[in-house]
Amino acid sequence: ILDPPRDDTAETIKRALELGVRVKMITGDQLEIAKETGRRLGMGDTMYVYEDLINDKGDSSKDEDEIDKTILDADGFASVFPEHKFEIVKRLQDMGHMVAMTGDGVNDAPALSRANVGVAVSDASDAARSAAAIVLTEPGLSVIIDAILGSRQIFARMTSYAIYTCSVTIRIIVGFALLIFIYRYDFPPFMILIMAILNDGTIMTISKDRVEPSPTPNEWRLKQVFISAIVYGLYLSASTVVFFAIAVDTSFFQDHFGVESIEQTPDGGYSHQHLHAMIYLQVSSISQGLIFITRSRGFCFTERPTILLIAAFV
Repeated sequence: ILDPPRDDTAETIKRALELGVRVKMITGDQLEIAKETGRRLGMGDTMYVYEDLINDKGDSSKDEDEIDKTILDADGFASVFPEHKFEIVKRLQDMGHMVAMTGDGVNDAPALSRANVGVAVSDASDAARSAAAIVLTEPGLSVIIDAILGSRQIFARMTSYAIYTCSVTIRIIVGFALLIFIYRYDFPPFMILIMAILNDGTIMTISKDRVEPSPTPNEWRLKQVFISAIVYGLYLSASTVVFFAIAVDTSFFQDHFGVESIEQTPDGGYSHQHLHAMIYLQVSSISQGLIFITRSRGFCFTERPTILLIAAFV
């Protein structure tokens, strides 16, 4: 008697493992059947009867930490009941893991409801569909891999958006504050408004940008996001101040580009149309170009952006 898995299941599990997803089998079948299925699917045969695991065959209770470690390292569990599935999911969550559960029967409903992401397969019972967060409309589990890749792409876009938005905000506030306090520079507020609108146009294209999904599971690292944004923002602010200092304190641009000399106003500040244009172009172009840095995990030229993003930059 043989109940083989679907032809695409082994490939689906292989791809999930390559993406850093730990796959465990939880079945009501006998232990030997579960181990043989695990070997056929390439997911290992380190499996246990869950009730024996937690009760040590009725002799004594094992240490909770030892049980948690065994559950984490196991490839699967056999001869389980609905309450066992629920407890396995709960223990994994208590260890800090994000847990997704697939199922099709009434006995899977409690675990599907408890899991962070419950997935009911296409022919699942009504109880399983009601408890799940996602209901598959096609047979097989391969679509889950597509969902993982799609979600990681969305996460990458969100991270890029967060870093870019915070960086540009910091550079505008800090950069112009330094120019005001150091040089008493009066930059037209209308130009700042124009830059904000153009930046919003660039940000909107992020939702359609071409991104590479992460090869490992993602998690929000707000500290890393804020540190990156502060570093980028302060660096761009410093570049603006240095650019301004070169423009007003030296004759570099007059000597090399033939621009008019920038004179101080009667109150000791600076307000000059050419200077406004220079600062506007410097701030806007570098701010727009920052998006190519924040969207890439490595060098910006290694990940090709969409035509829409390039058009928004131009």
